[in-house]
Amino acid sequence: MLLVITTGLLLQVKKQVPWVQPATQAGQAKNVRPEQDWTDLLTVVQSIPEAAVTDWADIDRIDVRPSKGTVKVTCKNRWEVQIDYVNGEVLSSAYRRSDLIESLHDGSFFSDFAKLGVFLPNGLVLMSLWLTGVWLWVLPLRQRSKRKSRVLPEGPSRRAFSLVELLVVLAIIATLISLILPAVHGARESSRRMSCQSNLRQLGLALHAFENSYRRFPPSGWTEANPNNPAGKYVGWRALTLPFIEQTNTQKLVDFQLHWWEGTNATVASVQINIFQCPSTPTRIEVLSAIAKSPRPALTFANPIAGADYEAMMGVQPASINAHLNRAVYNTANRFSVLHRNSSTRFAEITDGTSNTVVLVESSARPAVYHRRRMQPTLANDQGIGWADSEGAFSLDGASRDGSREGCGANCSAAMNAKNDNEPYSFHHGGSNLLYADAHVTFVSESVDLPVFAATCTKLAGEAIRPN
Repeated sequence: MLLVITTGLLLQVKKQVPWVQPATQAGQAKNVRPEQDWTDLLTVVQSIPEAAVTDWADIDRIDVRPSKGTVKVTCKNRWEVQIDYVNGEVLSSAYRRSDLIESLHDGSFFSDFAKLGVFLPNGLVLMSLWLTGVWLWVLPLRQRSKRKSRVLPEGPSRRAFSLVELLVVLAIIATLISLILPAVHGARESSRRMSCQSNLRQLGLALHAFENSYRRFPPSGWTEANPNNPAGKYVGWRALTLPFIEQTNTQKLVDFQLHWWEGTNATVASVQINIFQCPSTPTRIEVLSAIAKSPRPALTFANPIAGADYEAMMGVQPASINAHLNRAVYNTANRFSVLHRNSSTRFAEITDGTSNTVVLVESSARPAVYHRRRMQPTLANDQGIGWADSEGAFSLDGASRDGSREGCGANCSAAMNAKNDNEPYSFHHGGSNLLYADAHVTFVSESVDLPVFAATCTKLAGEAIRPN
């Protein structure tokens, strides 16, 4: 409540206090047609170092004020640049705190759940307290002005609840609900996260059992013919490890003489296997089609393909990760992790240490595309079609904070949870679960430095990694 009251007071004076919101400046001419086009505006904003703008993805919104003759450009880092839209002169450049204060005021800064489950009930409580306060002030005035019209008979009387008492009780109940709901939600998410860790741990044991049987780890997927894949068909690591997660009968239905999408294999791919799915994933789209990814053509399925939220981390993309380092560390010889295409990794080849090398990561809800917890219905992913997809594995690039780009150098420093289209991504609050080559599972914060995370995604690059 104190946060709501404090931020509310600040918002009341935002136009009078430049520290909260920069004052709107006046341009050279008012109520005239702007002379600056979009490219000119972008160039001007890029000239302001504090704005940290490289392209349109770094701009949050643009407000045109004809009555002032100015354009307000608000950047993703909350820096506001005011430009004269006639001559392109920078009128003001300052940090805009009002948007941050507004998000704190309504709770959207924390999460949608906090906004609706905590701040909304608190708002109702504040309104109830205001109403009861007004009533408690008015009631004595009414009682003093009211004259007795008759004498009440002697004897016992029945006392009913007054409006004030009822409102106070409702306020107390609303307060209790606002306190209990976050705790219940937190307990449920904690349980889901533990269940997710259990799934990954079982998959880790399955990979160890596979290695014990074949003296090698499975590849992320076969894409060529070799002694271990005579037919040369596209087969994924999940199909290869089915017997080690008590799914032998399912594997017997797989025809390894065909690609995973051909013949009856597409029907097998519709079998739901819970161990491949994280319980924190909120919704799953019904996958009845897939866009083409050579040699796989565009497909339609008679039965919805069963999803998977865990994927093999093949390694790192050297060009993307080296951009964050003082020198080029990664190349085609040392960029890979344990599971990658057509690999046959043995324990002895993991020279960085099995406890330091990531094998599986979360990449939830694919093939639907998410950027920062928001589904992007206009975008499509050609990987991660389901658990049977052999081409779902990926290498680490790093993503922009808003999830719109990946592998873009210094501006793509998010290691996880920015985008799920072929980058680590989970629906857990604050981080993601990772499976290491020794089969232990660790929850890693999404704020981890990209170079540090990249160092765990290779098996023999020789990086020094600090524990945990």
